[in-house]
Parts: sequence; structure tokens; C-alpha cells
Amino acid sequence: MLKKYIFLFLIFLIMSISIVSAQIIVVNDTTIPTFNPTPIPTKIATTITTIPPVMEKLSQTFYGEVRYADGNPVSPGSIIVAKDQYGKNIGNYIVRELGEYGSSKPYGEKMIVSVLKNQSDRTSRSSVIFVNFFVDGIRSRDSVEFKVGEDDEFNILLPIVKPTPIPTIIPTTIITPVPTIARPVNTSTITPIQVTALPIIPQSTTSTIIPGIEDMQLIIYGFIGMIIIIVGIIIIVIIQSYLMNKSSREGSLGPDGKWDRK
Repeated sequence: MLKKYIFLFLIFLIMSISIVSAQIIVVNDTTIPTFNPTPIPTKIATTITTIPPVMEKLSQTFYGEVRYADGNPVSPGSIIVAKDQYGKNIGNYIVRELGEYGSSKPYGEKMIVSVLKNQSDRTSRSSVIFVNFFVDGIRSRDSVEFKVGEDDEFNILLPIVKPTPIPTIIPTTIITPVPTIARPVNTSTITPIQVTALPIIPQSTTSTIIPGIEDMQLIIYGFIGMIIIIVGIIIIVIIQSYLMNKSSREGSLGPDGKWDRK
């Protein structure tokens, strides 16, 4: 009898191990591939910085009158631009007083014209630089030689007469009154229209629940466990019937309490 209980315990232990093994196989069925990245070589960029040579700046100041060919002064707000004989801008000034630019006082405001000692290849080959003045884009009649460090008076004379300002015409709007026309009053009876609201029938919506991955795993676990339990019960019944047949062949318990063998 003790052997029978030990045998049943071993069968139950084998079934439990089978259930746990089935769960581990289902969970670990998906394998995650591992990748070994190829190392990328690091390149160190080398930057070569070239420091440009420092150019010496040479300057000269100017002041004087600025007028048109007919003698009329240039209005304040006009822009004077100085250029060399090659067309490069070397100075600018905004006229602040009527017909004058800069100041003749030693510490007054001046128009500064500056060039580099080696401004360009053409300038370096020539030892003389001529300054041309442009007032609002109009070039003056005369030019002057650039002299380093000097404060010179130079009167700018434009080759045109002072332009006549064009009067601004403001359009005048004349409002013409529109005559009012009396319209006849409609005295007909208006029949009201009765509007009946239709009831709104709510529509039923049917939602379909799609099981997720975790629900599918639980269903699979339950199905496998149920199969294992059924197989275990069948095995136990077969073993128990086998043992009973065997014991019946060997003998039976007599009325005196002793085992009678056949």
C-alpha cells in the first residue's frame, strides 16, 4: 500500500514539472537577436588658420559747402559718399546744415575719408589717390587728391540745378447724397409655420474586443494545463485498475484476517 502512495506522488510531481516546463517554453519562445556594432574609426580634423596681415589705416578730413550748379544749397538729410578713382567707398557723411558739411573748427565734426595703406593691388602700384564726392548719387564736378592726416576745405559743386519739388495732390472726395425712395408696406397676413421636432433615436454601437498578447498566453497556459490534468487522471485510473487486477490475482483477505493466495 505504501508503494501505491509513493507511485501516485511521483506521478503528481511529474505532472507539476511538466506544467512549469510548458509555461517556460511558451514564454521563452521568442529569442532576441544580439548585434555587435562595428566600431567606426574617429577622424580628427586638422584646421589651419591663416591670420591676415594687419593693414594700416590712413585718414583725411574734409569740410565745406555743398551746392547745386545754380547756387542753391543742398538740403539737410542728403547723403555724401566719398569714393576713390576705382569706385571703392572710402567715406560718408549726412548733411545736417543747409548747404554745408562738416565744420571748420579744429575740434568740430568732420567728414572722414579713410583708405588702407595697401588697399588693393592697383592702389599699391599708384602713389596718388583721388577722392570723388557723390551727393544722393550725383557726382560732383571736381575731385580732390587724398593727403594723409590733413584737414582740408573742399566745396562740393553738383553739375545740376536744384530739382523742383513736385507738389503732392491730395484727392478730394465729394459725397453726393442719394435720394431715399419710399417703399410700400406689405400688409398681407403672414401664416406661421409649425415645425415638429423629430425624436432622436440613439444608435447602439457594438464594440469587438480583440484579445491581446497577454490574454492569448493565459488561454494557451490554461489549455495546456487542462490537457496535462486529463492525461494525468487517465494515467492514474489505468495504474489503479492495473494494481487492483494484480492484487485480485495474487489473493484475497479471508474471514480469519489472513491473506489467502490463489
